[in-house]
Amino acid sequence: MKLLKLIIALIILSTPARGDVKPLLTPFWKARTVEVRFKQLTKIPVAGDTVDLYEGILYLKKPMKLLWKYTRGSRIFIVSDGKFVETVFPSEKECRILPIEETTLLPLIKLLEGESLFNKSFKLKETERSGNLTVLSLEPRTKDSYFKEVKLFFKGKKLIAIKTTSEDGTESTYQIVSVQLNKKLPENLFRLVPCKGNRPEGRQGGHHGNRKEGDG
Repeated sequence: MKLLKLIIALIILSTPARGDVKPLLTPFWKARTVEVRFKQLTKIPVAGDTVDLYEGILYLKKPMKLLWKYTRGSRIFIVSDGKFVETVFPSEKECRILPIEETTLLPLIKLLEGESLFNKSFKLKETERSGNLTVLSLEPRTKDSYFKEVKLFFKGKKLIAIKTTSEDGTESTYQIVSVQLNKKLPENLFRLVPCKGNRPEGRQGGHHGNRKEGDG
């Protein structure tokens, strides 16, 4: 809750200012690998503004290899081998595999993968500052984007939070717990996990399939 209070105070007290994302995000763009541990608060208006709490970790190895998994609140995980993206739903015993160009990549990936993808995905709408706190408001460049706004919160040059707002009003705030750059990450982190009925040879169709109970 301290993070939410900080974000609210920053929004109330901040003033518009000229700014550039490049100095703040360049360390991420230059890194070969990124590990981010986060806490996630998601507010869903269609569920009566219920706030769900999650904790998780993101591993990113360039180009475009990733593993996003939760350590609290959900067993869903997303993995990419750089060509295909697999989303696994253990509780529903389902998974989905699609070519990476057909997926809506997570905002964190679009932010951290590199300057080219960032510039292709977002434009800077507004910069606000209060003391050593900075808020960068980003707007997706594509009209069919799932998100209508992404906000980055920095304390000095340290990224402390990311807030996304989707078209249906769902808000997710990711508190950045820790970041490690250029850490050696094993290749097997980014290996797709075939599940019954949806093995790699059938992934072009992006259909669903069952996984064995207890997998994932």
